[in-house]
Amino acid sequence: SIAVLGVFSLPFVRRHAYELFLSTHIAFTVIIMVAIFLHLAPFDFSQPSIILLIIAGSLCAILMAARIGISLWNRAEVRIFEENGLLKADITLAKPRQVRAGQFVFLRVPSTSALSINESHPFFIASWDQDKENKTRNITALIQRRKGFTRLLQAQPTAVRAFLEGPYGESPLAEDYGNVILFASGIGVAAHLGCIKQLLNARDQGPTRTQVISLLWEVDEIEPWDAAIKMVHKLLDQDADRCDRETPDWKNARSRFVSSFDRCHSTHN
Repeated sequence: SIAVLGVFSLPFVRRHAYELFLSTHIAFTVIIMVAIFLHLAPFDFSQPSIILLIIAGSLCAILMAARIGISLWNRAEVRIFEENGLLKADITLAKPRQVRAGQFVFLRVPSTSALSINESHPFFIASWDQDKENKTRNITALIQRRKGFTRLLQAQPTAVRAFLEGPYGESPLAEDYGNVILFASGIGVAAHLGCIKQLLNARDQGPTRTQVISLLWEVDEIEPWDAAIKMVHKLLDQDADRCDRETPDWKNARSRFVSSFDRCHSTHN
C-alpha cells in the first residue's frame, strides 16, 4: 500500500489526475493505518507508538469529518452558464456572508459525478451582491474548463444543490494606494475583478485614495473570454455612472470609458 501510495503521489499523477490521487491517497491511508493496528496486536495502549498512532488517526478523522460537516452545513444553490467554453457560476448562499476582494471558496456540486461529494475545488469570487450590512447571499465565480471536476461541469440554468466552504483568504489593501495596477493572464483575471469591484464600491461610498485603476490582462484569444469581458464592462458602467454623478457636464464619460476598453481589444487582435 505504501508503494502504491508513493506512485500515486508523484507530481505527474497529481498534476494530470488529481481526483485519482486524492481518492487513492485517502483509501490507502486508511488501509495502512488498519494494517499497522493489526500488525501491533495484541495492543498495549501504554506503548508510545500505539498512543501516537491513535492520536494521529483521531486527528485525521476529526479534521476530515469537520471539513465535510462544515461544507454540508453551508448549503448553497448554483446556476452554471457557459459562454464559449468559459463557465460562470452564480451561487446563492443559504446564509449571508461577508465577502472581500481576493477571497475564494471551495465548491462541491454533488450532481457532477458519483464521487463529487468528496471533491471540493477552490474558485476565486469574481463578483458579489452586497446588502446594507455588508453581507451577501449571491456570489459569482468564473471557471475555466480543465481536466477532472471542471471538465464534468455542465451548464445548469436551473438551480442545483451545492455545498460551500469559505470564503477564505486575505483581502489586498489596494484602497491605500492612489494608483492601482493589476496584471493577469487568462483566468487569473477572476481574482482582479473582485478587487476592482471593491475599489469601485469604496469610491461610490465617498472620497478614497484610489484615483486610477489599471487592468493589464493578457489572453491568446478574445472569444473564449466573453463572460469575463461582460463583467469588465459592468465594472466600467459602474465607474461611468459615478463619473456621470460627480461631473454632470462630462457628457461623454460612459462612452469614453467603455470605448477605451474596446480599443484595447482591437489593438490586441
